[in-house]
Amino acid sequence: IAEAGGHRISLWSGAVRSGKTISSIYAFFMALPPIDSPGVIIIAGRTLQTIERNVIEPMQNEQLYGDLARRVVHTRGSSVATVCGRTVHLIGANDARSEGKLRGVTASLAMIDEATLVPEGFFTQMLARLSVPGARLICTTNPDSPAHWLKAKFIDRKGELDLGHWHFM
Repeated sequence: IAEAGGHRISLWSGAVRSGKTISSIYAFFMALPPIDSPGVIIIAGRTLQTIERNVIEPMQNEQLYGDLARRVVHTRGSSVATVCGRTVHLIGANDARSEGKLRGVTASLAMIDEATLVPEGFFTQMLARLSVPGARLICTTNPDSPAHWLKAKFIDRKGELDLGHWHFM
């Protein structure tokens, strides 16, 4: 997890129930910028409901995250949460039009749950919006086709990109 802090893009992939989401959430907590830092913070996923179930609910688990869990406040159905005093925008990305939700945003930190399920245009728009110096993207995904855009354009090119990739078994 400490290694993840050294990359603009940190990607956890692998088997279901292998611990990648738990590890990535911890990395997200550690990557939170100071309260007075510029740029918004985003958690994205296929839908608001999957973000709540896959990310927000685990974040609130005190057995996993101790005191940090008590610092995650969210009302079900709301498109914002508060994490350690920071407003976090929750964005569903279920079709090609979703990238429009990012237009005009300047972001400092983003997390994408199940990145292979969001449209490629949304993913690339998210990277473009992470324009604050030191901005980071944290992603999780289950395996997909070897020809999937995330593997071909990002994972397979990690040596060319500032991308850390951890594969969980």
